[in-house]
Amino acid sequence: MIKNYLKIAWRSLARQRMYSIINISGLASGLAVCMLIMLYTAHEHSYDRFHQNASRIFKPIGRMKVDGNVFGLPTQSYVTGPMVKDACPAVQACVRTLNYFEPAVVSNPEHPDKKFSEKNLYFTDAGFFDMFSFKLLSGEPKQV
Repeated sequence: MIKNYLKIAWRSLARQRMYSIINISGLASGLAVCMLIMLYTAHEHSYDRFHQNASRIFKPIGRMKVDGNVFGLPTQSYVTGPMVKDACPAVQACVRTLNYFEPAVVSNPEHPDKKFSEKNLYFTDAGFFDMFSFKLLSGEPKQV
């Protein structure tokens, strides 16, 4: 029975070649685009999921309304974190970060003659490793 259905389908495809090519290529390109969208979405949702409490970590984004126009503010003031933590009981902890783009000269107070330049510094609060579970190359998270 299935053999007869396949014969009929093959004959129909062979008889109407252009129509079959259009339909099959449309179906193939639709499936390919759908799979690419699924892969892209899965990749975008996979960022930072290795943290232990990834489902409980959020980044606040502010909005400002000026003359009817709404602007998004990706960064917040330095005092926003503690203020939100004090005002909202649902917030258990907050960590403030600052990305320092300029090359900085770093020195050790114990050895002032040894200095070096460092690019892409990232300043954070002391509780950074309590919230995020990054692995350190050396040392203990409590001593950083």
